[in-house]
Amino acid sequence: MKVAGFMTPVAKVITAVPEDSVRRVMDLMLKHNISAVVVVKYEYKRTDDDSIDETLFIRPLGIITKSDLLLAYHEPEININHPCRVIMSEHLTTCSPNMDRDEVAAIMESSKNHHAIVIDESGYFQGIVSSWDITVQCAKDHQDGEKSSTTMGQTDSPSSPSRLSGYDITRPVDLRDQADCSFRAQMEHAGVFHSVL
Repeated sequence: MKVAGFMTPVAKVITAVPEDSVRRVMDLMLKHNISAVVVVKYEYKRTDDDSIDETLFIRPLGIITKSDLLLAYHEPEININHPCRVIMSEHLTTCSPNMDRDEVAAIMESSKNHHAIVIDESGYFQGIVSSWDITVQCAKDHQDGEKSSTTMGQTDSPSSPSRLSGYDITRPVDLRDQADCSFRAQMEHAGVFHSVL
């Protein structure tokens, strides 16, 4: 499946601008129960006759994840009223909407990032893909495969684990990772949200 078929489109992505405070980014993550906020710049594109195209374009500048917030907490010179640009990661993992799921998974794995920013050929923001999105797509493919092999009277033998594009789908995984589920509790315990809540 192509990235365009399962990415979160730009209209649904929670974003911030570089001048927004770290506090605002934390509030957005808590309010929307998300693990990343994309930092963007809004711009108009010039046409060939040097007039301004009325269409608004969005260029991704960086990303702030829960991990970035945790790292920032331990930096004494950063406080939650600083602009979020001081803690955003500018080295973005990017992909095209036309890439296959396994291609973007390989890119994310090699970059050790859980999010890939989807951009068009001009570098404008089209959406975002997370490792969770890829996991869901792999699970759907596996379920579809099970349905078709069951109808044909075939099942995987216990001694040969099923594999889908290099992912071991037979190993049980708690998809609600404790670290992800308890982000608010971790941050409250660390004292970050005392002035926010």
